[in-house]
Amino acid sequence: MTPLLYIGISQSLFAVLLLLIKKNRFVYDIVLAIWLFMISLQLFSVLIGIEDNNQVNRSMMLLKMIPFTYGPFFYIYSKMLVLSKPVFRGKYLFHFIPFVIASIYYLFIASKTNTIEELNRSFLGGNLSVSHIVYATLLIISIIYYVVKILILLTIHRKKILNHFSYESEKNNLNWLKTIAIIFAIIYPSAVLARILNLVADHEIFSPIIFPVIGFTFFAYALSIFGFQQDSIFISPSFARLQSRKERLAQIEEDDEVVEEILNKKYEKSGLKPETYSEYEKTIINYMNSEKPYLDNAFSIQTMSEALSIQKFYITQVLNESLNKNFYTFVNDFRIEEVKNLIKVDDNNKYTLLSLAFDSGFNSKTSFNTTFKKYTGKTPSQYRKEVFENK
Repeated sequence: MTPLLYIGISQSLFAVLLLLIKKNRFVYDIVLAIWLFMISLQLFSVLIGIEDNNQVNRSMMLLKMIPFTYGPFFYIYSKMLVLSKPVFRGKYLFHFIPFVIASIYYLFIASKTNTIEELNRSFLGGNLSVSHIVYATLLIISIIYYVVKILILLTIHRKKILNHFSYESEKNNLNWLKTIAIIFAIIYPSAVLARILNLVADHEIFSPIIFPVIGFTFFAYALSIFGFQQDSIFISPSFARLQSRKERLAQIEEDDEVVEEILNKKYEKSGLKPETYSEYEKTIINYMNSEKPYLDNAFSIQTMSEALSIQKFYITQVLNESLNKNFYTFVNDFRIEEVKNLIKVDDNNKYTLLSLAFDSGFNSKTSFNTTFKKYTGKTPSQYRKEVFENK
């Protein structure tokens, strides 16, 4: 297991370096870098424990409290990714209160008893202590709590991006983050299950510590790859140029929760007048028909907002209320019509359906086939065949 620990520590620290020198670095990159550094510290504490023959050490026990920061770090990182304008807020620090309390307890109170010795030994396969049961229970509760919050956050985000983008990708739907969250929820319960099996069998079947070691070594690799490649999802170029935190905070008009509340109330507080509403609807439709911006596979509501000088929120309101569509559906309907028109052109018979789809603004075969079938009730191949048969 020692080589695996060295790999995990090295990868974590390397990922920290990559994130710190990232060209377009945002505050969530810093959050991820700190989290990865904490992971490296925990792996280091396991390594020291093995090499020091599991000697009881107060400072090493303090490092065992680090996993209580993983849930908060993961949640804050995820939260900042899905925010329209990612800015670190002071209220996020309250998530670390359990970690601070646990650290103070084990540093100043438990050190006066035999709790630290019991806890340290029980980690390594000795007799199970009350301290270890309490520690494991609280840690699992913390992890499950934050994973549930993250999954809810990503579910809301999934709906949100349909009102902002005309396409889906790993960078905007954050499916990679969802996968890591699920794995994260499995790691420590697996270690506890292994511990229970060992007690029942009265001998070691699995080493409980191997699950966190393998899990967080994997995390180090996955987070360094996906985290380094992840760009801001909703942020506009003009906002990105505002470097200071003060400037960014000054630019935030509404928190995402407020926007969500307004959406749920059917835009009661939007302030959009009926005559303006009708004007915006015509402007949007004319823009789509004349400029054909949907042919750009990266077309987003931000692009439309800047082109028409209409706030994104108002565009969403018009599409939702007037056409009963989100932005994703609205744009892809135009793309489907474009594909249908291209299929009807005889000179396009030499091109594949996928080629025509890409020319119409789609960026993946899966999204094209799914959208086309939903829109027409037929697969692209069936539709093309019927067109030729009817000629």
